[in-house]
Amino acid sequence: MKKMIIVLTVLLLAAPAGAAVVITAVDADGTGAGRVVTVSYNASGETELVRAFALDITADSGAKITAVENVNANYDIFPGSIDINETTGVVTSPGQAACSGSFEGTLPGLNTTGGVTVEMGSLYEAGVESPPAVSGTLCTFTVDIDCNISIVANAIRGGIVLENGVTATGDYTAATNVAIGGAAPECLSSSHPDYANWVKAGKPDCWCDTPEGSGYQCKGDADGLFTGKDKVGSRIWVTGTDLDVLIAGWQKLDSAVDGSIGTTGLGISYACADFNHSFVGKDKNGSRINVTGLDLDILIAGWQKVDNVSPMNADCFP
Repeated sequence: MKKMIIVLTVLLLAAPAGAAVVITAVDADGTGAGRVVTVSYNASGETELVRAFALDITADSGAKITAVENVNANYDIFPGSIDINETTGVVTSPGQAACSGSFEGTLPGLNTTGGVTVEMGSLYEAGVESPPAVSGTLCTFTVDIDCNISIVANAIRGGIVLENGVTATGDYTAATNVAIGGAAPECLSSSHPDYANWVKAGKPDCWCDTPEGSGYQCKGDADGLFTGKDKVGSRIWVTGTDLDVLIAGWQKLDSAVDGSIGTTGLGISYACADFNHSFVGKDKNGSRINVTGLDLDILIAGWQKVDNVSPMNADCFP
């Protein structure tokens, strides 16, 4: 027979491993807005490395898995599709991680609504080649529409097998019913008490505890920048540049202020100087005044204070 299947995932009548190999699945872009999913593993609780994975990936809502890519270089033996010359023993085709669905126990395959079975194994010469890492990224896969995805062991194909031949227990909690696609989550939670006014202010990122916002905005930090040493207890978040942003938006209507106000060239909105997250005036576009004496009071209270001193040690995100 020309095509031979390397059986790395041999099913043995042995006790399962004592600890679980954790499988996780997350959006590759980290925001929930993309449709590329990163699959990772962690076998740090095991005394043996993982020899092979046989995993079933499914999606709901009629979604199709269109590609399996970025396969871990140490798990580049693909039992479900490898092609070996029966005479020479030479591998004529390494195959691919995503099974076609033509083998016993595998899901239908790529571009179907029935899901995909992924098989990946390692084969290395001890002391000469590097073994697989204890944990890391296993692969990525792409879905064509927004959906929830789940990953489980394919027991018929071997599941997760360690280098000593023992079938490991898998922990798939972080790879079960994972939402993929859809709108990126907002940087300020809808449960935050200031959420409604954040929406009215145009959802400025500076109010958030994100790379675009320092987490100290409600304490007088308008520009997201600090002076001093970069360690806790040494950063000073409220300085003259924050005062400049406050002055630029002082008592101006929200329709009269250019969103590029600021001295750092970062396109800082005057709403970043709305430290108390409230307004005066009529509650409609063009009539709200966001930057007032109350915001100045907050800036003064935080003026040149280090980040572990009151009021800078209080949490803007209850």
